Amino acid sequence: MPNGLKIDIDREVGLKIRTAPGVGRAHSKSGGYSKDINGFLDIVNDGWEDFQNRYSVPVANWIPVKYMRPKEFVESPDMPSSVILFHVVSRKRHNNAPEGQGERRPRNPQQREEFTDPDDENNMITLLAQKREHLVQFEIWSTHSKKANEAALQFEGYMEAYDWYFGSQGINRVWFEERTEDRVEEIGGTEWSVRPIRYTVITELVYKDTHRKLGTITVRHDTGSKLKITEIDAETDLNEYSIDRG
Repeated sequence: MPNGLKIDIDREVGLKIRTAPGVGRAHSKSGGYSKDINGFLDIVNDGWEDFQNRYSVPVANWIPVKYMRPKEFVESPDMPSSVILFHVVSRKRHNNAPEGQGERRPRNPQQREEFTDPDDENNMITLLAQKREHLVQFEIWSTHSKKANEAALQFEGYMEAYDWYFGSQGINRVWFEERTEDRVEEIGGTEWSVRPIRYTVITELVYKDTHRKLGTITVRHDTGSKLKITEIDAETDLNEYSIDRG
């Protein structure tokens, strides 16, 4: 093309459509879809049942994990002699600064992956991710102090051994923080030995942005004083630029 320049722009432009968090492909560590904190408890429950089964714990002696207040399970008709209660202590943006170097908690999702929409080759999809950092507490409640101690150590062992499982099910990372002070609670005339254990759980919110692809922009330049703009495609704002000699 004499006195001309042709530029192909291979990137997404135009309307962006962001979907709700939780959709998209697997994150970097996980073989499954990313899960948020509500899905974490279900994963813990499934793994805990598998762990007890592998160690040949009689089903009648399995200790359930519940997301409820102590009074709720104490007043239930099928109240067990031991239970593990779960609750979230805090939830905030993940600190991704190197250890010992303060805090850096990004406010906006970070781009993770970009690919052509499998349902429409004229669209590009960008996956954005933002991590959440949770401090969670599991409390082992038992009517027997010795059984509470044993169950607490067993549960710690399970959480350590099944770290790979949490990752495979869409949880980014889980690590032990601390076991806090033992205590005794009395509810409904019954004394309960309580053993609190805290973990940090990192989950990932995944957003999907859809962009309309921009095809080819052709720019022709020449000597002259007036630039003429001709609209080619209104939908994608594609214009042709040329010199109007008047």
